[in-house]
Amino acid sequence: MGLGANLGDRAANIRRAVFLLNQTPGVRVLRTAALLESDALTLAVDDPRIMPRFLNTVCEISTELLPRELLLVCQGVEAAIGRQRQFESRRWQPRLIDIDILLYGDKVVSEPGLSIPHPEMHLRLFVLTPLCEIASHAWHPQLRMTAAQLRDALNGAEG
Repeated sequence: MGLGANLGDRAANIRRAVFLLNQTPGVRVLRTAALLESDALTLAVDDPRIMPRFLNTVCEISTELLPRELLLVCQGVEAAIGRQRQFESRRWQPRLIDIDILLYGDKVVSEPGLSIPHPEMHLRLFVLTPLCEIASHAWHPQLRMTAAQLRDALNGAEG
């Protein structure tokens, strides 16, 4: 699971999200990476100076839930923290919390509103860096690379 926040008490929002995920029947948080501060994605923002920086992390969970059920849990946790998706007209807007399903074992899911693996995780160091901290061996079933290989490839591309 990828978690990010750039509004309010960012660290507290992320801690609360991890707590609420762990309190969900059928979900157990196994490990959480350290927080990483990053610039916001600004592709859809008119003025990048107004976009607060994000705190991001990744947590590993064990779950009995199906992917769609897990997505609904994530959206419920986001709502409990105050995220109001109906008011988000564009992607990459400031938010109190964002929770993404990055991987779900070796499953590939492509349904309306749900894509697993996360379709952009391999392009985001703010996802790959904390993911490597707790699970560098995590396998991307479509790209057939580990999290560490994806991070190293992206670092090479940016360098």
